[in-house]
Amino acid sequence: MMPDTPRHEPLVSVVIPCYNNELYIGEAIDSVLAQDYGNIEVIVVNDGSGDSSEDVIRSFGSRVRLISQENQGVSNARNTGIEAAQGSFIAFLDADDYWLPNRISTQLEFIKDKEPCVCFSGFHVWEENLDGEFPDPGQFASPKKEKPVCDDSLSGWVFPDILLHTSYWTGTAIISKQAIDAIGDFDPYFVIGQDQDYWVRLSLKYKFVYLKNKLSLYRTNRKSATKKFRKNNYRAIFLENHIKNNSDSVKNKGKEFNKRLSKKISSLWFEHSMSALIFGDRAQARKSAVRSIKYYAINFKMYVVFLVSFVPPLFKLLRYIIKILNSGGSHVQEQS
Repeated sequence: MMPDTPRHEPLVSVVIPCYNNELYIGEAIDSVLAQDYGNIEVIVVNDGSGDSSEDVIRSFGSRVRLISQENQGVSNARNTGIEAAQGSFIAFLDADDYWLPNRISTQLEFIKDKEPCVCFSGFHVWEENLDGEFPDPGQFASPKKEKPVCDDSLSGWVFPDILLHTSYWTGTAIISKQAIDAIGDFDPYFVIGQDQDYWVRLSLKYKFVYLKNKLSLYRTNRKSATKKFRKNNYRAIFLENHIKNNSDSVKNKGKEFNKRLSKKISSLWFEHSMSALIFGDRAQARKSAVRSIKYYAINFKMYVVFLVSFVPPLFKLLRYIIKILNSGGSHVQEQS
């Protein structure tokens, strides 16, 4: 149960999109209701779940505002939650992740007088054990009240450096409604990487604050390792778009920065080419290999994929070898 908070403290709207997450959504909501900051509204958007997620959400009664819609994807679900939000700050949590009790209070202590503001923090990776169980989240909590500690290397005007970083995670974001209203909606085009695209858009207009404090838990499990093959390489495309639209800022970062950025995009196209190979799509494997080589020509593996894509028997053999090598790890499945 959340404690009473003085009325002058800002209202924080927590937006949780949920799609078929009956196993974890209750735990996620519990972590929000257990915050040591009381002036919070919880908005859960059920994005067309086909399991019992909605029943779990309803079991919280009036403590949670439930909005149900047909399945439209996580971006539209977040946009629906934002539209309904009444708080002066918006915080995000995915349905399978978890907040430590001081998540909101620690961040607000640092930023509440710095509006408009975009704030992130550190986080713990929450991994299941060999029995498929997750450690008690309480073991990650600090035994005493934490003072917020700013990480200057990830704070301030972070564009275009943000194009290289993956430190800014959705489950730690708290953003003033003023900034969100100015930037607009999450882009539903990006099936994956939509949050990264949004942070980059914010970084063009607002300074960031990044706290070293680890205040959230990012859940990873065997199911989350399953990858779906998609024709569009969304993570690479959003980077290419932002580089094109802000070319002067990117160029001004210098030769070494641009070399690192090119390697990152090349790596994303390489991963996409390998996914296409495993899925058996020769044409897409070839196209993605070409894109990878364009950004970083010194990549022997990509030349191999490119060349064998013209020879079906060799492509089939390479596909078989890669699938055998990957059999102990993640696999790729067709996007439904």
